[in-house]
Amino acid sequence: MAKKLISLALSRLLVCGAVLFPAPARAVIGSTVYLDGTPVCNVAANRYVVFSKPVNSYLTQTADGGFTRACVTFEKTLLVEWYSPEGKLIRAKTVEIPMLLFGGFHFGAKYNFAVFGQMNLGDDPEAEVIRVVRYDKDMNKLDEVSLKGMNTYSPFEAGSCRFAEAGGRLYVFTCHEMFATSDGKHHQSNMTMIFDEAPLALWDSFYDLGNIAWGGYVSHSFNQFIAVDGDRIYRADHGDANPRALSVTLCWADDKLDYNRYTEAFQLAGNKGVNSTGATLGGIAVTKDRVLLAATIDSQTANYTTYYDHNSTEQRNILVTSSTKLLESKQNRTIRVTNYAADAGVQVFTPHLTRVDDETALLMWEEIPAGKTCAVVRAVLLDAEGDPKTEIYTLEARLSDCAPVLGADGCVYWYVSDEDRVLQIDGAITSVSDGTDLILYKLNPAHIGAFTPAKHNWTLQTTITPATCEADGEGAFQCAVCGVTKTESLPAPGHDWGAWTVKTPATEDTVTPVGIQQGSGVRVGATQRIFTQGSLQNTGVDTDVAIVGDGFFQPR
Repeated sequence: MAKKLISLALSRLLVCGAVLFPAPARAVIGSTVYLDGTPVCNVAANRYVVFSKPVNSYLTQTADGGFTRACVTFEKTLLVEWYSPEGKLIRAKTVEIPMLLFGGFHFGAKYNFAVFGQMNLGDDPEAEVIRVVRYDKDMNKLDEVSLKGMNTYSPFEAGSCRFAEAGGRLYVFTCHEMFATSDGKHHQSNMTMIFDEAPLALWDSFYDLGNIAWGGYVSHSFNQFIAVDGDRIYRADHGDANPRALSVTLCWADDKLDYNRYTEAFQLAGNKGVNSTGATLGGIAVTKDRVLLAATIDSQTANYTTYYDHNSTEQRNILVTSSTKLLESKQNRTIRVTNYAADAGVQVFTPHLTRVDDETALLMWEEIPAGKTCAVVRAVLLDAEGDPKTEIYTLEARLSDCAPVLGADGCVYWYVSDEDRVLQIDGAITSVSDGTDLILYKLNPAHIGAFTPAKHNWTLQTTITPATCEADGEGAFQCAVCGVTKTESLPAPGHDWGAWTVKTPATEDTVTPVGIQQGSGVRVGATQRIFTQGSLQNTGVDTDVAIVGDGFFQPR
């Protein structure tokens, strides 16, 4: 296949909301390294509107600076590929998926893990519903755990499956439809499993009915994220009922799942149990001080009462929630990263959130600008509190369900696939090829601020107070790029003088102002000559003088 380089542009966009910055300016940094790999189709697969689905794409950096990539193929097998630091495909291995459903995959510190499942149509407590398999780093199977019953009718339903490790244990955070209750329905909720890693054995789990403080239960739970900070385990849910919120729970690594601290980081509008929430959850990151969530959110003014109330065309914006590490609800904050107006026409999709270090997180999401058909990636760095610390940049790239990962070199990597090539771009940004269908992206957060800011594209939306000739007015403006609004004065335009005509001609004997003219407005028309003697006054100042009779003073 002929190769053609397509440059990725990185540009600035206004950070809307609490912090304001300039809008797009484009520049290109980077080089390309072509890799050979097996294509899948994961572009934009992280997007969802009501509920999410299991992740099919995974990436990790190896100790030598190379990469290992895992994905579910079109043939419904688990494919793992190893690459050298130079981008050469070293080898690949295909692993059969032993059950009907794929839940997720995890590149662990010492081992790799995969979770599989199958339906339990009869609500049979003795039927196998989930299988967790441990592999070595060459993907040789070491052992497995088969889980039966688990109050599970359908595993991984209407949600995802994510992993974390702490203290030699594997945490699996996912969801399921439960056994039918007295109303005959299979209600959906999250579920958590904790395993000793070597040998693999179930240590604790929570899959029954509960509440968010008891077991970290959330129902319905439409996306699940998990993060470790020392001995603290944080789980984030997108819930529509109990609670109807973007929520976070906290438990400790040596504790069972019974008791959890929690907070409703952002409460969602609408009736409990209505699947439509006007929101999506995209990630969790723990900084030195706070627990951050990244989400999309609509106006939250709709009263969602049925599933069909959801309007997927309503304008959404990017929201970050910020909670203390002990999840003290009174100290929750929300940061609106974008602030598009209701009629902006910008399509905003589920974000990714990646922890860079104690002070920084990288937030990325896809947008389709108003009037356009192609998506671009927006990227901004957040500080430890969750506030934007840079402008928003535009990457002419794509995102996928591959969560961006932090490499040992401090760069963030992810891959996007559509057909038949793999590509890596070095430097701060990326790009590549005609029909390039498998791309490994590299973004250096340290380079993200290396570009010259541009200006907003302000458009007058409403005249609040009209300006007069001599008095300023006031208007409401909106940036056509990012949607932020502001009020600003409308300058007085000044008089628009008409043609002048002589009203009274001047003569030699005129003692009134001469050359008076008639027109629009007022200005100095002339000066007058007055030579008559004025009255004399004693000022009491020795140096003051006056002339009696005809004469003039000549100052020097």
